[in-house]
Amino acid sequence: MDTNNSSKISALHGSILEAIPDMFIVFDRDTTIIDIINPKAELLPDRAETFIGHRLPEEHLKKIAGIDSDRLQTFVRTPENCRFVFPHKKNKNDKVCYYEVLLSYLRTDQVLADIHMLHEESVARIESEHLHYFFSEVLNNIAIPISVKSIDTGRYVYWSPKAELFGRTAGEMIGATEESFMPKDKALYAQQIDRELVQSKEKQYQGIEKYITNDGQEHTFIITRTLFSFGAEKLVMASALDISELKETQASLLHTKDELARKNMMLSSVLDVTQVIPWYGDIKTNTFFCDYNNYHHEEDPGHHEKGMYIIKFNTLFSRIHPDYREHAIKQFADLVAGRMSVFHEIYPIHWYNNRDYEWLETQSNTTPKVNLC
Repeated sequence: MDTNNSSKISALHGSILEAIPDMFIVFDRDTTIIDIINPKAELLPDRAETFIGHRLPEEHLKKIAGIDSDRLQTFVRTPENCRFVFPHKKNKNDKVCYYEVLLSYLRTDQVLADIHMLHEESVARIESEHLHYFFSEVLNNIAIPISVKSIDTGRYVYWSPKAELFGRTAGEMIGATEESFMPKDKALYAQQIDRELVQSKEKQYQGIEKYITNDGQEHTFIITRTLFSFGAEKLVMASALDISELKETQASLLHTKDELARKNMMLSSVLDVTQVIPWYGDIKTNTFFCDYNNYHHEEDPGHHEKGMYIIKFNTLFSRIHPDYREHAIKQFADLVAGRMSVFHEIYPIHWYNNRDYEWLETQSNTTPKVNLC
């Protein structure tokens, strides 16, 4: 290829890049910035030239590209193309904008981050995909009945397989109201609680309620209702924990002091449960994360982007009581390796602080890989 043609092609590449609205950042394997193409003033705190040839501090890396150093290093070790979305506000009073980042590994042994702003329609679509994944892959695998109702319409948008013990299937309950599975007086009471959650500072209700299930018997449940938002829509997630057997066991073991103490401890643990907390685990980055408002340890740093609480596997395992820790780690390793399908354990852990142990019941299972990083 002659020199003239090479110059024309180089000029053409430059014109193409200028026509694309995306910002491109090229990283070396040690995460040093090699180049920034089409720099965006709303993302960069300074001129692009000041960053080239340097490794960015963590706070700048998150602000510019929504990436933390652990995620970037993990991508370098296992270079599989991935995408994720991060929120950004240039100034405190500015509107939040969402950017999508596509990470690709180049044949030149470098990492390319393609960053572009998402339109509101795209953000809504992605969030809807996340909510659908949350329903189908997470809530479906929780061992107790779960339902989700829209406050705006007063109708159910999700009904888990376990919730069918109330005598109705998901097909019957999606789009239906409480009157479909409980007497009218109880339905009105439940609806009033949900309306009060919207007005109250406390976004969660818990109470003991009795229902007749599909076995024809009356059961006693701890009902937890939690208010949360998805976009502009307000939703209530309800969980039902059956304590009938524990209450009967407590009454039948009055003659045995040691057995009664053990059962009372289990019953107290159940009664102390304030909510079902859905957790996700990213095996590649050895990270657990959940909604910061649902749970966080008092000594951990503030919440991550989009209100998530993030904690490393090893940090969480280190808080389990030493007598239970080794067994819990082995069970989790077997789950990840596919040697077991469900991890279901009860153990004491420094849950809220490093002073007191709380009894925690946890259930985990693996889900298929999704096209998110």
